Amino acid sequence: MNAITLCMSNPVSEFRADEMNNWYTSEHVLTCMQMEGSIAVQRFKRSKFQPRNAYLDYSVITVYELFDLDAWTSTCNVWGLDSHKMPMSTSFDIEKFIEDYWAPDVMVDDFADFADYDGDKSVLIVKLGVTGDKTPEEFFTKDVLKVFRKIEGFKTLHLLKTAGYNMSSMDADASYTHMLVGQLNSSYFAKVSWDSFVDEHPDMNELFKMRAVIYDPIMARKKASEILSDPVSQALYTITRQLLKNQLDWGDEG
Repeated sequence: MNAITLCMSNPVSEFRADEMNNWYTSEHVLTCMQMEGSIAVQRFKRSKFQPRNAYLDYSVITVYELFDLDAWTSTCNVWGLDSHKMPMSTSFDIEKFIEDYWAPDVMVDDFADFADYDGDKSVLIVKLGVTGDKTPEEFFTKDVLKVFRKIEGFKTLHLLKTAGYNMSSMDADASYTHMLVGQLNSSYFAKVSWDSFVDEHPDMNELFKMRAVIYDPIMARKKASEILSDPVSQALYTITRQLLKNQLDWGDEG
């Protein structure tokens, strides 16, 4: 993996959340996984357990694991202009989403080692902007990241650096130059542990501005090599694309 694309999004209204999630899981991520450079994808919803001062603007995130970011974004830019190649559901709030790109920076594990869906495989996302005299790499060294393997609620913690933004994003803030991704085994205990870590390191609030939020899995990790490999996935994908083409209402159950 040489990059992660993170898409943070919302439905146009809470009443169409099921519709958006059905479209996203049954059609959109499957389309994206057919783009060059794809490894795998997983989707998450905002957890009920959140750290202090959590960033709660977005209810759903999608994490795309990539081996070639340039190829993926080039294909995405072309397909995104063609409604036949990449149809969009009207339940998706196109006016408010963030899609940003991140490259590995300080890593002590392979992201994929902990990415497969198994129980409470939640994630902690912390976007970091530098406000002090120390960089994220200087603070979150390999030794510090290794400590999180033993902290309750965490499986591991990665530090990534920005690799750019999708220019269609409505409110991307380029001052957030780094991102921590914690792969968790318990949202609740990770929330408690993260708050405790911040309390134990009060200089963090002077060194960085932080956007922290926890998300729980709503879709099993899908590998690009396995996309549309079974008849059920193929059928759902075909039906979903036809619904989008005809702009039919899905209803609460999709």
